[in-house]
Amino acid sequence: MNRRFNFSQCVTLLDTNFKTFKRWLTEDGIDAEQQQNRADSREKYLTEDQLVAMARKREIPLQLPEERKGESTSAKILAGLAGVDSRITTLEQQITGRFDQVDTQLAQLQTLAEIQHQMEQLMAEVQRLRTSTPPQERPPPHPGLRAQLVENARQKPGSSSQPRSRHSPASDKRMGSLRKRLKSPSRRTG
Repeated sequence: MNRRFNFSQCVTLLDTNFKTFKRWLTEDGIDAEQQQNRADSREKYLTEDQLVAMARKREIPLQLPEERKGESTSAKILAGLAGVDSRITTLEQQITGRFDQVDTQLAQLQTLAEIQHQMEQLMAEVQRLRTSTPPQERPPPHPGLRAQLVENARQKPGSSSQPRSRHSPASDKRMGSLRKRLKSPSRRTG
């Protein structure tokens, strides 16, 4: 294919100035207005053949730049695409890893929400039990527990080996059964 050189390149290759170059165009019968680049009408050009003919007519040694090979350009493009492909693969792996992390965190949040829901239900049950059973109707405490309470009461304050309960023994028993229910695996599906 015949290469094109814009007027600035022509002036440089012919080692002249614009005024002389324009005069040479007229002498060679080349209409500058017909030499416009279709992509940019401000740019005017000469073909390689026109430039070589102009240099021969004036006996100017002309050294044209080497023609770029299409194969090397294609090879560069392919090499660049291979690099882009590896970066895309790396990004895909990173994105997949992030999605896995998000899935894990969502599962943990769902589990926490279920536990919170169970705790709210159990707290409501404890509150209901405390308010629904008057102290007189509560069942008597376990006999071993009563003996331990009596022993604790006989000891000096502050020297107790066991911490004193803030609740009645019956409510402690109910709290123990509620704790067991909390520790047991959930039977809900969801």
